[in-house]
Amino acid sequence: MASCLPRPSVVCLRAQVSSNVRPHTESPPRLQSSSPLPPLASPVIEKTQVLEMLVQACPTFAAARDEHVTEYGNDMLYVAAGEFAHHLLALQLNDATSCFAQVGAAIERMHVEGTPEVKELATIGILEGIQNVWGNSGVNPEWFLDYLGPEGLAWWQSLNNFWSGMAPTVRSGA
Repeated sequence: MASCLPRPSVVCLRAQVSSNVRPHTESPPRLQSSSPLPPLASPVIEKTQVLEMLVQACPTFAAARDEHVTEYGNDMLYVAAGEFAHHLLALQLNDATSCFAQVGAAIERMHVEGTPEVKELATIGILEGIQNVWGNSGVNPEWFLDYLGPEGLAWWQSLNNFWSGMAPTVRSGA
């Protein structure tokens, strides 16, 4: 799949996920096994782990995360998600997108392995933040789709359906 480099497409991400097929007698495959991020200590992603996951996926976000933690602690995660969307936009504008595949994997893990609060943050905080920040800056946010896994894509489309009036709520598969 050399054609997938340097920007992995959705097809490539799906191929990685589908390669983890297991017999029905085993637990469902977890994305962390194919994720470029190291596994977390807890099998469920808690909101206290989100900022560290974002830094693991995108190390250049560390300084902004540190400023956020200094000002807010590990709270106000929607503010941090907006800061992260701005950070990703700056990287995109500087053609420094090498971490985007890891960011997409982190978002996917939040959707699949997160608590309900983390799943909502991944959608309403991070994905919607990217859509709004990038779109309001004149950058097509759809460019980021290449880095999302199946759950991230479903939630991204659900946001689009909601904001276009095609769906009354934001929900997976909408």
